[in-house]
Amino acid sequence: MDIQQWSMIGGVAVATGTAIFGGVTFFAGMMDKRLSFFADMVDKRFDLLVNAMNRGFEQIDKRFEQVDKRFEQVDKRFEQVDRRFEEVDKHLNRLEARVDRLDVRLERVERQVQSIDTRLARVEMRFGDQPPAMDPRGGAC
Repeated sequence: MDIQQWSMIGGVAVATGTAIFGGVTFFAGMMDKRLSFFADMVDKRFDLLVNAMNRGFEQIDKRFEQVDKRFEQVDKRFEQVDRRFEEVDKHLNRLEARVDRLDVRLERVERQVQSIDTRLARVEMRFGDQPPAMDPRGGAC
């Protein structure tokens, strides 16, 4: 082999190497562009997902705040109802005390009625079967 053949082989080798290197560079550039494109797409979708999640979390936070306010309102209402029950309980206690006092008074009145009945029975026994007294207007009493 002479120099000319070696130089042709060398030229073909250099051309082949350059073509391969150029192809690899071109392929790497295309892959880089595609990977960058896919990375950008993934990044954009991730950003959209994060934004959607943030909006969702904001809505959830608002809902929790609403529920918390409602629980506070219900708690206040329970406190009002509890105070009202205490007032009603005090009123019922006063009514019970009043009923107890009325029972005592009723027992006294019953004893007085029994005493009066006893006296009437004694008076009836003392007078026995006497004719009724005459009314000055002309009739019996």
